[in-house]
Amino acid sequence: MTDAGGWVDFSGTSGPAFDHRITAGAIAGAGRFQLGQNALTVGGNNTSTTVSGTIEDGGAGGGTGGGLIKIGTGTLTLSGTNTYTGATQVSAGTLAVNGSVPGAVTVNNGATLSGAGSVGSTLIASGGTRAPGNSIGTLTVNGDLMLASGSTYRVEADPASSASNRVAVSGTATLGGAVVHVGPDGNFASTRRYSILTAGMVQGRFASVSSNYAFLDPTLTYGPNEVTLALARKDVTDPVSPVSPVDPGAGGGTGGGGPRPMRFADAAVTGNQRAVANALETLSDSNPVHEAVVTLPEGAPPAVFDSLSGEAHASVATGLMTLAGGARALPLAHLNDSLSAGMLPGAHVAQLGGPLPAAALPVSASQPLWVEVIGNWQTFDGSAAAARVRQQTGGFYLGGDGAMGKDWRIGGAFGYANSTLRVSKRSSRAITDSFSATLYSGRAFALGGGKLKWLFGTAYSWHEANTDRQANLGGSTVQSLTASYHASTAQVFTEAGYAVPLSPATQLEPYAGVAWSDTRTRSFAETGGSAALHSPGDSNTLTTTTLGLRTSVRVQFGGSEAAFYVGAGWRHAFGDVRPATTLAFDGSQPYTGQFGGGNQDHTGTVGVRWRF
Repeated sequence: MTDAGGWVDFSGTSGPAFDHRITAGAIAGAGRFQLGQNALTVGGNNTSTTVSGTIEDGGAGGGTGGGLIKIGTGTLTLSGTNTYTGATQVSAGTLAVNGSVPGAVTVNNGATLSGAGSVGSTLIASGGTRAPGNSIGTLTVNGDLMLASGSTYRVEADPASSASNRVAVSGTATLGGAVVHVGPDGNFASTRRYSILTAGMVQGRFASVSSNYAFLDPTLTYGPNEVTLALARKDVTDPVSPVSPVDPGAGGGTGGGGPRPMRFADAAVTGNQRAVANALETLSDSNPVHEAVVTLPEGAPPAVFDSLSGEAHASVATGLMTLAGGARALPLAHLNDSLSAGMLPGAHVAQLGGPLPAAALPVSASQPLWVEVIGNWQTFDGSAAAARVRQQTGGFYLGGDGAMGKDWRIGGAFGYANSTLRVSKRSSRAITDSFSATLYSGRAFALGGGKLKWLFGTAYSWHEANTDRQANLGGSTVQSLTASYHASTAQVFTEAGYAVPLSPATQLEPYAGVAWSDTRTRSFAETGGSAALHSPGDSNTLTTTTLGLRTSVRVQFGGSEAAFYVGAGWRHAFGDVRPATTLAFDGSQPYTGQFGGGNQDHTGTVGVRWRF
C-alpha cells in the first residue's frame, strides 16, 4: 500500500523466473505503482482493495509495456488515471474500472469486469462477465469490444428515468452469441426502453436475454449503432374449461384460451393474496409500489402480497371482539352468584315480644360489589390465508348489583383492558386500550326443587388501537408503517339457567346463552411510506350461542367461606367469524379479505374459579 506522494517501484526486478512476472498479494492506496516492463499479478490474498493512485510504466529500472493480472476472489477497484501500456487480464474475481486503463483488457472464464471508467479494446471470453458497478454509469471502450459465445452481459437501470448501465464502444462491438442477463440486481421500469450498448458499429446478436422476474420478459432491439432493452408483461394462457363447444356463428368464439398478459394475481396462492394483487394491479405504472411489485423476482410475489396486505388490521378486529367478551361474561358470572346466593341467618338476640331488630333478620349471602383483575394469553390459529395471532391482555373490571323489587337484581360494571397483539409472520403489532361499560339485570324464580334464573344485559366498549408493521416490497426495501384509530363494540346478551341443589353446599346448573355483538372500526390511514394503506372503516357482527354446565361448592373455613366454581361449555359462533377489513393503497381500488385469525365456529371451554 502506498499513500499520496509515495510510490512502489517494481521495475528493478524481473521476477523470480526472470520472465518479468512479479506477484503482490494486493495493492492499494493513492500513490504510484511503477511496473517498468513487468506484468504484476495481484489479488492472491483474496481481499478487496482500491487503488486511487496510478499504475504506470517506468521506474528506476526503466522499461515500458507493464501489465496487470487480477487473480483471487476479491475485487480490485482502479479509480485513478492509469498509464501502464501493457495488457490487463482478469483471471478471477472482479476488476472494477472507475478510472482509466489504456491498454487491452481480457476477462477470462469465471472473472468479471465492472465499473464506469474507460478501458482499451476488450475481450469478454466464454464464461466471463461484464457486470454493472455500484451505480448507474457508462463503461467506455476505446477500441473494439468482443463478447465471446458463452459470456454474460449483465445490466441494471434506474426505474425513475431511462438511464441504464451501458457500454459505449468507439469501435466495433461484436456480440458473438453472448447472453444478456437482467437482474436480480437490476431495477427496471416496465414502461421504458433502455440503451444498454452503443458502438461505432454493432455486429452480431446476443444469443438470448434472460431475467428472473416473475411478471416481466425482456426483449432486445438492435440498430446499427445501438442495442436497447425493453421489459413487457409475460404472456400466460388460461386453461381451457371442459365446456360444450360454442357455435362460432353465434358470436361466442371457439372456447379456446389464448395468451394474455400476466397479471399480479396469477402469482398469488391464496384468496387473500389475490385480493391484494388485484388492488395492486389498479395502481398506475409509475406508482413506486407497482414498480416494486412488477419487478419482483420469481418466487417472491406471494410473500410480498402477504406483507403488503395489512392483515394485522383485521386481526385487530378479531382481538377486539374477543376483548369485548369480558364485558359480558364477568358481570353475568357475578350476577349469577348473587342470584344463586341463599340467606344468612340473623344474629341471636335475647328479646321477648315485640318486633325483631334488623340484626336478627336473615340477610342475603350475595356479595354484590366485586373487583376482578384479568390476565390472559390467547392464540388464534392461522389458516392457509391468514397467519397465527397471539394476544396478551391485562386489566380489571369492577361492578356491583343490588335488589330491585322483590326478586329482581340490577347492576353495572366498568372495565379497562390493555392488549398487545402480534402477527409475527407479518412483522406486525397492535396495542389497544379498551374501556367498557355494562348494564345487566336478572331474576331467579323458585321452580320445583331448584331455581330458574334469567339474566340479560347490554355493554358498550371503546377501543383505541395503535399499529405498527413492516411492509416488504421485495429485496431489502422495507417500510415501517404506523396507524392510530378508534373502534367500538356494542353487544346485547341473555342467559337462562336452572340451578339444582345437590347438597346444602353444592349445586349443579345447566344453562344456555345467546349474545350478539357489533364491532365497528373507524376510518384510518397509515403513514410511513408508499405502501401505506387506508380504510373507510368496517363493521363485523358476531352471534354466539352457548350451552353449558356449571357447579359450585361452598366450603367453610372457620368463620370464613370459600366458593369454588367449575364449568364446561360448548359455543357456536356465526356471522363474521373471520373478520373482514376493507383496505386500499393510495391510488388503488379497495380490496376486502378475511385476513384476521378468526373465532372458531365451535369451541369448548372448561373453567375453574374461586372466591373468599
